Amino acid sequence: MSLQNGYKLYFPILNSSFNFQFLFFMKKLFFYSLLVVSALSSCSTDREPTPASNIEGKWNLSTVKVDVKSVFGNNEETMNYKNQGVYLELKAGNKFSGNIVLADDLAEFFGTGSVYESTYEQKGNELILKIYDTAYEENIPVKLKIQNLSGSELGLQFTKTELAELMKEYDKIDGGNENSQMLALISSMNAVITFNK
Repeated sequence: MSLQNGYKLYFPILNSSFNFQFLFFMKKLFFYSLLVVSALSSCSTDREPTPASNIEGKWNLSTVKVDVKSVFGNNEETMNYKNQGVYLELKAGNKFSGNIVLADDLAEFFGTGSVYESTYEQKGNELILKIYDTAYEENIPVKLKIQNLSGSELGLQFTKTELAELMKEYDKIDGGNENSQMLALISSMNAVITFNK
């Protein structure tokens, strides 16, 4: 075969057994490549951490770090609860006792109240605590994400998603939707709540 520039291109004539072996090799190579690609793509590093199975025990509230972005600006704050004696004790049978209460002011998150009994539910990395609200005088379900759980530390996360669910609970009690409408003022929220044993 001649090319335009005068050079010749030669194709060696291959015998049929070589062609068969070559094709068989290429099919095997293709098959193994697919196998490796599918195995690698099925492995994911984006899995949520699995908390330890035993969340029970007495947990003392240590800190709440909050980062809120709203129409009023950005606010980052760390609240220290270490010496306030705020705690919850998670027990068998999804029961808990404690003196942790929802603060009247959302910016403060938690306060200290009288010791009371309530319930909780754990589903994977989700923890729902029915925390007493002194203003409403009832236990309100608060959904939290378990970030980390060790023998001595429990880290929980509360974002705008969980806040939206909490506001819906308050709307049910109030019989309106004023609480949920306030969410439009917040563009993002992330709170990390740390308890220690």
